[in-house]
Amino acid sequence: LSKEDDFLYSRVLLPSYVRGKITREKVFLRTEASYSAKNIDLMRNTSAVNIDFVKREINASTRDIMTFGKLLISAGGTPFPWKVQGGDNDRVLRLQTVSDADKAIKLLQAARGSGGNLVVVGGSFIALEFIESAVAYGLKVESIIREKTFFGELLDDDGWDLMNTNFARHGVVVHPGLEAKAVRQSPSGVEIVTGEEKHVTGVGVGIGIGVARNLEVFQGTGLLMKRGIVVNQFLETSYERVWAAGDIAEYFDVIFDEHRLIGNWTNA
Repeated sequence: LSKEDDFLYSRVLLPSYVRGKITREKVFLRTEASYSAKNIDLMRNTSAVNIDFVKREINASTRDIMTFGKLLISAGGTPFPWKVQGGDNDRVLRLQTVSDADKAIKLLQAARGSGGNLVVVGGSFIALEFIESAVAYGLKVESIIREKTFFGELLDDDGWDLMNTNFARHGVVVHPGLEAKAVRQSPSGVEIVTGEEKHVTGVGVGIGIGVARNLEVFQGTGLLMKRGIVVNQFLETSYERVWAAGDIAEYFDVIFDEHRLIGNWTNA
């Protein structure tokens, strides 16, 4: 079951696609024939609505009821919603899906050579991808972050000075300690109003504020969860013959001797 319409693709390749380093076709890891060759019945645009781990049944969004002998949960995460006034503006960009990447390319290509800038909100890895993409298209960047530095407390003063110096060299201006409150239309594209009543304008705005694990459908099922679905070193959950993998799995790290949750494709 996959809630997306596309065949399997690499999310970590989306920034390279946006920047024109690879073609759209190179993002995809599987074709329809790949599934047929392995006798996999891929149900696209289909989500699990309810799961009964005792009866071993799944109610799907298609209204089908499926039984399972073994189950792998790899539901991943979804970007946090950007809850600001006007946040549904068409010039607001995310970078989670192929469709998101297509939209970003269209906006950035239209702005190429305009001398304009892209506003980037957030201090995450995705925010960095938006910054690098804007620079690749010859745009300047106005970066808005709530914290004093990118990645919160992970950077010390020397690390942040190094990063900020590199930003400045590429025409990236960082506004730390600001929070976006509203998005408005402007002659250049969008205008971001912050809590300090500072207005930042750009051709669009890229949002990189983190992701939330897709745990909703598992609530109340008895499945052991903390920040993610708790699994052992073999990715086994609290239910027999049910595994969880990827960003949603809070796995037991045999090296650190503790459960960990790290939202990174390579780690997952």
